[in-house]
Amino acid sequence: TGTVLVKVLVQANGKATSFTVFKSSGHKDLDDAVLAAVKASSYNPAMSQGKPTLAYLDVTYRFTLQGLAEEEGNTSGFEAKLAANPNDAAARKSLAITLINKHDYEKAEEVLVKGTQLDPKNASFWSLLGFAYYSDGVQNKKDDRYKQAAEAYDHALALQANPETADVRNAAAAYGEYAFTLLESQQAGAALPYAQKAAKLDPTQVQYQIELGEALQGTGDNAGALAAFKNAQSLDDKKSANVTARIYADIGISQLALPGHEADGIASINQAEKIAPQSPVAYQALASYYIRKGDFDAALGPLNQLAAVSPNDPQVQIDIGDIYVQKKDYPKAKAAYDKALAMSPNNGNALFGSAQIAAAQGDLPGTQAALNKAVAAAPNNTAVYNATIAAILLQLQGRGTDPTPDAVKYATTATTTDPNFASGWYDLGVGLARQGKKDQANTALHKAFDLFKAQNNSQGMAQVNARYKELNGADISGYSTSQGVLQPPSH
Repeated sequence: TGTVLVKVLVQANGKATSFTVFKSSGHKDLDDAVLAAVKASSYNPAMSQGKPTLAYLDVTYRFTLQGLAEEEGNTSGFEAKLAANPNDAAARKSLAITLINKHDYEKAEEVLVKGTQLDPKNASFWSLLGFAYYSDGVQNKKDDRYKQAAEAYDHALALQANPETADVRNAAAAYGEYAFTLLESQQAGAALPYAQKAAKLDPTQVQYQIELGEALQGTGDNAGALAAFKNAQSLDDKKSANVTARIYADIGISQLALPGHEADGIASINQAEKIAPQSPVAYQALASYYIRKGDFDAALGPLNQLAAVSPNDPQVQIDIGDIYVQKKDYPKAKAAYDKALAMSPNNGNALFGSAQIAAAQGDLPGTQAALNKAVAAAPNNTAVYNATIAAILLQLQGRGTDPTPDAVKYATTATTTDPNFASGWYDLGVGLARQGKKDQANTALHKAFDLFKAQNNSQGMAQVNARYKELNGADISGYSTSQGVLQPPSH
């Protein structure tokens, strides 16, 4: 007896998007027949806490074939072979597959990393390593594994002129998931190449076209983003109102960013709301648009609608609080932050609201005390919190005691904590320029410019150049006026 084991990746909507033979019969015609049957089947999504979720399903076909020996799940046999001969590629591959089938991803990763060290040109090792990392990330909620998966698939695909269809599909999934995690952390420039790879490898997947569009949108290429969103729209099967609404909202955001398309953009976002009124995407899109325009009163409308459809989301109240800080309505800002803290008492962003209020009022001791609490709750946000305080203080020029030295202090903390945080270097450069420290300011601005450039962030590059030109009377090296319009870099 023996088995053919097929791993099927089933999306939350029940659609199977990846099929991989992880235990072969040893006979291609039998494997192909099993794959054809598996692909023709329908699937119910896995459930987690009562909700459908992305998961791998194992489909096993058992057969009887005289004379065929299978080592079913026998890791000790493969381990013994590797102990005797570490260069036994077949044993290493079989051991890794067995470990992956048992969901022992950490051990599989260890076995495969060693394999890539011994034989760096073995494409099978790299593709299996990519799949192990990706599976580890999906099953165990380890976002850091997606970067490792993407890097492993880079190696695998570079070694194969004609990669297997399953490898291509799985690589696209890894690239797409890594792009998604980067987009979630506001790193559109870093996400872009991976979104491009995913969309190129598997151009029929709606989610990859959406990610590509959002990455292009985040780097200022709204014309390119619109093309990607239109592709997504053409691929959308309309079975998920939330997905359809998201595409319309994304189209609206890019239209609003293009001159002369405001009416089209608003219409697209309104269509998103009509399709899925309980989805937050339309309200988020409108709020973001009005915030970018500086029309904070208009932004409050969709934010309040967002609060109605997402009553348990503390970030909505935090966003409302941030708006009231901009409007200098500090009592209402505090009320919004307090609502967020009532939902999530140790929410770093909500705690940081008090630091923003204190900074905007020039209360430096209060700023530091509130900032300490926020950083303790969310240490990973140390750089962005400090840079944001620096930016607020730099806006207080001409009001009482000069806040520039404190702004420089906070910007320095931001850049020390995260040397690759472009906005922190920008704030530091502005502060140092105000102190008359031209050489140091230029160094900081050059650093900010280079980091924004590496992220493909044309808006950030334009803003840095504007400050550099004020200080030096000429554009910064490497800047072109075609690279973007002047908008402040986001913190």
